[in-house]
Amino acid sequence: MGIYGGRGALDKNAIERPDVPREIHVKDLSLTPVQMDLMDHLPFYSSNAADSYVEALCVYYGPRYADQPSHLAYAARDVVDHLARVRQDDHEKRSRLDRDGRIAELKKTFDPVTGQGYGYDAHYRVLVGAYETLTDIAHGKDPGRSRVPFDTLSEIERALHDLCIPQAATNERADAIMAGNPTDEDAAELVGMIPNWATQQRIIDRLQPSWLDHMERAGFFKNSDEHWDAHLYLRRCARKRPARVVDIISSYDPDIIRSRHHMYGDFLDCARQMPPRHAAAVMRFMEDAGLSDMFVRHPAKYLGVATSMCLGGECGLAIDTARRGLTIRNINYEYPGPGWLDSSVREFANAVMRREPLPLLSFMADLLEGLVTEYAAGDTGDAITSMHYKRPVIEESDQNIRNFESYLVAHMRDCIDAAGRLGPDYLRRAVDIMKKKDLLIYRRLEMYAFGEFPDVFRKEAAEYAVEYLDHPYLYHEHYVMLQNGYCSMDEGTKKEILGAIMGGNPKTRRYGERADYTRWRYLECIKGCLDDHHEGIYRGLVKKHGKVPHPGYRLHRGPGRIRPGQEPDPLEGMDTTEVIEIMRARRPGRGAPGDGLLRGFTRAAREDPEGVSARAMDLAGADPRTPEIFFRSMRDALHNGKRIDWDGTTGLMRRVGDGLEKGGTAAEEAAISACSLLEYALQEAPPGIEYRDGLWQAIRSLADASAPDRDPDLEGFENAVNTGMPIDVLNMSIDSLAARSFLVMVMYIQWYHGQTGRAEIAPEARDALDGYLGSTRTVYRDAALGFFLNVLHFLDRDWTMKMVDEIRKSDYEMIAFWNGYVLWNDPDRLVFSDLLDVYDKFLTGDMSEMVAERPTFKSTLDHYMSAYLYDYERSGITFDPFLNSIKDNSEYLINCCVSRVEEVVRKIGDLSSFNVKRLKKLWKHKVFSKQDLTHWFAGSKVGKESVSMYLEYIRGYGGTLPMLYPILAELELHADKSPEPVTDTMLCLVENGVNPGDKDQIDSIIKILDGHADKLGDKLKRLREMVRRSTSHASSRPP
Repeated sequence: MGIYGGRGALDKNAIERPDVPREIHVKDLSLTPVQMDLMDHLPFYSSNAADSYVEALCVYYGPRYADQPSHLAYAARDVVDHLARVRQDDHEKRSRLDRDGRIAELKKTFDPVTGQGYGYDAHYRVLVGAYETLTDIAHGKDPGRSRVPFDTLSEIERALHDLCIPQAATNERADAIMAGNPTDEDAAELVGMIPNWATQQRIIDRLQPSWLDHMERAGFFKNSDEHWDAHLYLRRCARKRPARVVDIISSYDPDIIRSRHHMYGDFLDCARQMPPRHAAAVMRFMEDAGLSDMFVRHPAKYLGVATSMCLGGECGLAIDTARRGLTIRNINYEYPGPGWLDSSVREFANAVMRREPLPLLSFMADLLEGLVTEYAAGDTGDAITSMHYKRPVIEESDQNIRNFESYLVAHMRDCIDAAGRLGPDYLRRAVDIMKKKDLLIYRRLEMYAFGEFPDVFRKEAAEYAVEYLDHPYLYHEHYVMLQNGYCSMDEGTKKEILGAIMGGNPKTRRYGERADYTRWRYLECIKGCLDDHHEGIYRGLVKKHGKVPHPGYRLHRGPGRIRPGQEPDPLEGMDTTEVIEIMRARRPGRGAPGDGLLRGFTRAAREDPEGVSARAMDLAGADPRTPEIFFRSMRDALHNGKRIDWDGTTGLMRRVGDGLEKGGTAAEEAAISACSLLEYALQEAPPGIEYRDGLWQAIRSLADASAPDRDPDLEGFENAVNTGMPIDVLNMSIDSLAARSFLVMVMYIQWYHGQTGRAEIAPEARDALDGYLGSTRTVYRDAALGFFLNVLHFLDRDWTMKMVDEIRKSDYEMIAFWNGYVLWNDPDRLVFSDLLDVYDKFLTGDMSEMVAERPTFKSTLDHYMSAYLYDYERSGITFDPFLNSIKDNSEYLINCCVSRVEEVVRKIGDLSSFNVKRLKKLWKHKVFSKQDLTHWFAGSKVGKESVSMYLEYIRGYGGTLPMLYPILAELELHADKSPEPVTDTMLCLVENGVNPGDKDQIDSIIKILDGHADKLGDKLKRLREMVRRSTSHASSRPP
């Protein structure tokens, strides 16, 4: 937080901070050495404090400072606050600390490992004192001072300097240790740095899983300090070392976990990354330890663990885990809102439903029963043997619980659908689960199953049709059940149902106009199967009551509804012109015609798709749900082999694209339906679709309106592109509108090729691709990348290379993928030097930021290169270009060549031109002799990195290396400039003895190192002792 943002006052009595534009930049200042040191080292501790310090400099040296001295006080306040708050992770500790509290917090943070004091109390008091002096000026308490004396700013800088410079040195030491091979000694040193919070965070963020065992032996996980966050490191190790992470978690004291609630969520994160059995072990430990409130504290993470168990193939474990967490008691705990659990439960349910729908249905049925019973307004009682069941009513004040009940019912309905896809036996078992429950909501679910699968439940549907006729709470389910199953019932059952309809249910008999209306409603749903007598009665009732529901009758829309009440079709019998006019006039809002009107439009569009689509432009100003249903209906019509009018359809698509910015969610749903229609049309090429300008304009309109600002998260699309997945296996169920619209563009190019038979890209699509690839917006380029890759085989070479040049200017990742795709599909067109250039930039760190955001980049490149190397004989390309490139370009190529190392070594020959990094992979396979490697090393430039890698290789062979000592002369040259790495190297070299003929040179090196004895300390003493004890069996000088 800088001086021009954030809090507007110093304290409750402070003046407001006005927004003043910065008129000077820090790069324009002539900084003192102290100020430059602070600029370099303050970010090691707090980047926010560093930003505020830069703001202070810009304000202090700014041209308006003399008129507005208070701004420096604000900047100083920000620096102090950021330093004091750097450890305050807990929400409860975010309130402003007093001066003593700030000093105590900073002392904990900066207390050095060695115990040597740096006077942090004094330095911080100076800092706070200078800040308060500036605050007085900001409040106008010293109006005679028009400018803060320079010594006040100097005091702040001196205090910051003494606070932060040691922190930078500590972090540099930690980085050096973590870059090496794990040892118990180094792990103990890292653990010793942990009391410094800033270093602790750095270690946890950067330490590799290979250090886990060493850190455990060093006591990393045994400290009970509330600021000791060693468990965060376990999250980074859970995927690669699940068994060890389970053991370490199980060793924690439950009281420590209970006192630090954030550990619950971190352990659940660990469990979510593990295989199911290991995750179950973590959950059992936490439950056995009495940590049963972990669901209450982290419901989404808890259910996420259950979801990952199911995805890992253990759905039984997943359901058992969910049962223990998703209980009525936990749901009742401060239920925060209608969407609190639904998203997590939905993710869990979708994962389990595809594999084990019946156990999931049983679990949710038990949960629903407890939920309804717990929150009923009165006594629910047992099932009544007569017509009614008591229906517990949830109080309106518990609206959140009402919503969650509805979510559960929706998931149970989906379970019934999933069971239906598995077969009749599964369906009957699903209904048996519902029959065991007494509450009315389960009868609704049973009737839902009977209505959706009438062929399986003819007998049951007939029984329920009579028993629950005119039931006030089951009207909708009863209506659908009759509508779908009545015609297939036997004549005796039909006669019984008709008698009940005409006579009224004796238990709920209606009289007068209400009875007529009830008969009309039920005859409406079975009108297609009536005899002449009852059809005449029905027509008389229609003439009396009309085609819309009686205004005095309101369908029940209570909790746990399976779907909204279904109204009769008010558009039945109307021609296309009348239907379009009514739908065009429909507007959303209170009192608008409901689902009956939309359902009627759906029916009309499916019955006459060509006529409705010809008038599609008339729907452009209608409620956005109307175009959505139109596009969906047109897709169904194409699927059923009917024709549609493409001019009208594409015209409506363009209007939808133009209105996306103002249309909100409903307009976006309409655009997604349009994309779905285009996907089907371009894939299946139904009759009537042909190349036309309007089709491309519609696609372009949807893509342009959806991508960068409206939908910046293209994760699903990026994942598909980053794995190099071709279009025919891309996940076409991506919900992102931007992703789908771009995929439609790709499909259009392929369809165009099939329509015209011309091996080229459509001209208008080429123009769009030009614009997207050259865009400065990442979202456009990301989507265009997938577009580009999947139409390469339609592009001419000259234009392709033009695109490559354009991409290379701004995004090396794209050119890498381009090469990968080409070499996979058409190796003759490989631009090999470009690919090596990309990877070389990756190795040298130029692409580190991009790779951090896109971890799939390297793996994708590896995949393409490996496939090419293994298949090079089939492709007809020789191996020689790779051998030549190994010397000059990339370590990665050697890694790919491991399966052919003998051929690589034989063809490369001289190793002198190799960079040490690029040999590392082959060293691990011991391809070269020790003598070859030593000759190479003696001719190379000796440095810390090459020496450490060389010695690692030596240890891999074991024993001593007789041709080692040509490097002594190089070490002597570097001893004065780089004493520490030279000392480390010498310790390794003399470890197995010293050749007497080399002792003079070794002594010369040690003499140079004596000049740095204060810095080298015990290392130099140990080196002297090892040389003194060396014997004549040490390594000998090479001939």
